Amino acid sequence: KQKVDLALAENAARVAQGNIDRAELIVINPQLLMGREEAIKIALASQDVPSAFKAAENFIELASKEVQEIYHEENEYYVNELQIAVQGINQGMNSRGMKMIKDLDNIQKNQIKLETRQMMEMYLLDIASVYRDALISRVGVLSLNSNNNLSVQNQKIFLNMSTSEIFTLLAKIIEASSKISQGSAPKITLEKLFCEMVPK
Repeated sequence: KQKVDLALAENAARVAQGNIDRAELIVINPQLLMGREEAIKIALASQDVPSAFKAAENFIELASKEVQEIYHEENEYYVNELQIAVQGINQGMNSRGMKMIKDLDNIQKNQIKLETRQMMEMYLLDIASVYRDALISRVGVLSLNSNNNLSVQNQKIFLNMSTSEIFTLLAKIIEASSKISQGSAPKITLEKLFCEMVPK
């Protein structure tokens, strides 16, 4: 069995918020913690509608990049299988080889789309955890602030927001994550959300 750094495991457990599969993924791929911080930074940086639309674009690109890096071994498998199919075509197995190429290409594309959706969903829950921590800090129950997301910079964002506004945005972030997991168009969903997150 692979030895796991205790500090990394504890951090992964906090960040995963009870999601065991994600905690394991973070332990295996610690770079996801950096991606998480970047996703939070992207979402909280919107100051107007144009920057909100740009944030949605950057958010999707980040999720796609993370998925490509994590699943590069699986991508190599598909490349090898495609090479076998091409060899089959060269050996006269035209119809069979072409079908194999088409099937493999569809499987790979669908897998990447699914994993990217799941990555966006998880990153949105990370952003929700920042608002959760802000809400907990606002009501004074600091013992529950286990994710420690409120950096000095993040705290400034919430200074001019009422408790009700923080709670409302928290609910909208969770709703957006749920919609993406259920198949809604990610770009439109994120653009709408990030526009709603623009400071009033």
